[in-house]
Amino acid sequence: MNDHHYAFAHRVVRDYVKNDPEEFLALVDSAERDDFVAWLWEQTERYVGEPLTGIDTKLTGVEVRTVARCRTVIVTLPPPADIGEAYMVAAMISPSAPDPTTSEARARYFTLEFGMSMEDEGEGKTVLCEWMETRHRNYGPGPAPNVDAFAEQLACRASQ
Repeated sequence: MNDHHYAFAHRVVRDYVKNDPEEFLALVDSAERDDFVAWLWEQTERYVGEPLTGIDTKLTGVEVRTVARCRTVIVTLPPPADIGEAYMVAAMISPSAPDPTTSEARARYFTLEFGMSMEDEGEGKTVLCEWMETRHRNYGPGPAPNVDAFAEQLACRASQ
């Protein structure tokens, strides 16, 4: 597993979203987007404690759209190479929070991960997951690894 790929999706971006979802949305929806994404990769290097190698960070894409009345940031990562690495992550930021003391209600954080099962006979699949506080919840098989299919699954999850 590439520690940088995993840490970017499961730690660095997730922690930024959970700590300040509005700022995250503002930065990725601005002219500073590319610089901010580069900075997130730099933070990933610091988190891992080693220089980043083997990942073309320029393949990182960002799209902002509305999904189920939530401003949603979908980040497409360089292709995953190992189980648990993410194809994409999404931050769903709701327009209002029922409890202003927690960011949990303000932003939900999903990952679409590379997975495999014994039945796959060597072929990969996707797994839809969500980070809730410090828990990583696995919802099982996910959609095809494309932005539209991921957004459709997010819309289904938004009501749950």
